[in-house]
Amino acid sequence: MTQDPYIMVATTSEIQAEKEKDKMYWNANLPIILQDQETPKISKMIARRMALRANGKKPNEINVLCPLMKEERIALQAVDNINVGIVPKSIKNLPPEYMDTLWIYVQKAEENEQKSIVLNVLQGIM
Repeated sequence: MTQDPYIMVATTSEIQAEKEKDKMYWNANLPIILQDQETPKISKMIARRMALRANGKKPNEINVLCPLMKEERIALQAVDNINVGIVPKSIKNLPPEYMDTLWIYVQKAEENEQKSIVLNVLQGIM
């Protein structure tokens, strides 16, 4: 699946206003997300990264402050396998707490039969 580029034509002040709005959103909502007991750990980590990005942190700073968790690395490896046409065999053997992370990351995989298989397996496990 090829992704279409996101092109925004706007003045500098409009872009700055959009960035400021994004920053205000994340600064207001991050504490709520982090305190919610129902929010999965992976969602909290992604929210932290989004807030750091909105506040102008560079990717390498974000990676230092919020490094990838083990389950994220496993999920990214699964996405790489799916993208080359391989169904990861080890999904069923992973701990239950990894399933939310896999579900989120597999959404980024290319649309193919392997992705559908993995999503169906994950849906059955969750």
